[in-house]
Amino acid sequence: MPPAIPLNINMVKEFIIITRPVRQANRFNKQLIDAKIKKSQIIISPISKIINTMTTPEIATSTILIFTSENALFNWIVIIKKSFLATALD
Repeated sequence: MPPAIPLNINMVKEFIIITRPVRQANRFNKQLIDAKIKKSQIIISPISKIINTMTTPEIATSTILIFTSENALFNWIVIIKKSFLATALD
C-alpha cells in the first residue's frame, strides 16, 4: 500500500505535523518527545482555535450533561462547574 502522502525521492527528512488545537497539540508533543521522537521532527501547527462564546446557560445541578469534547468541558464557563465535575472526576 502506498503512503497516504506521496513521497518524493528528494525528501530526506520525516516530520510529524500536529494540527490539533493548542492544548491537545502540546500534550501530544510532550508524549512524542517522551517516546524519544526528536523535537526537530515535530511541527505544531494548529488548524483550529477554541474560542469561548462566553454564554452562561442556566442548568440545574440535577441535569445530566454529556461532553463529547474536552475542549467543551475546559472552556465551559459556569459558576457551579465544580458541582458537575465532582462526580465526573471521582
